[in-house]
Amino acid sequence: MILQVVGNYVELKRSGHEYKGLCPFHSEKTPSFYVNEDKEVFYCHGCGEKGDLIRFVELIEHVDRKSARLRLGLGTYREPAWVKPLRSQAKRISVWANDLSHRVAERLRDIGQDIEIAKISGDQEIAEILDREWAILETLHEDLGDPRTAIEMWRNRLEINPWIEAVLCGN
Repeated sequence: MILQVVGNYVELKRSGHEYKGLCPFHSEKTPSFYVNEDKEVFYCHGCGEKGDLIRFVELIEHVDRKSARLRLGLGTYREPAWVKPLRSQAKRISVWANDLSHRVAERLRDIGQDIEIAKISGDQEIAEILDREWAILETLHEDLGDPRTAIEMWRNRLEINPWIEAVLCGN
């Protein structure tokens, strides 16, 4: 089905097990837009747009997912009941991780300034302590950016929050 729909907008030519053509999403002279009929997906090596048939219709017709499904005669999509609680929990985890990440970034900026002051004043011992704190918080900041690690931290937040609060407050 993807070939018929995409073929209404793009002149496609067979290229191995895929079809290629000029990308409808950006201007180009050499084809970089590929459609894989078996997987029912498209990908443009030029602009990076990719997706399934519904995504293609969304982009080409400038419509939302629901409208794209209706234009393809697929009807409306009903999210399974079990998805809503997962989406809600994912939102809570995301808000928690983003808030904590911003607070850690602020603390890292402060520590960076304190390290410079300690080095200028010649207090190497304080600079080394701050360097260790920096390394710990930098790792925490990276971990918060990794969804799997952030979820694990969320699960253990009751145990780690007191430690994190103490570090962020400079105690």
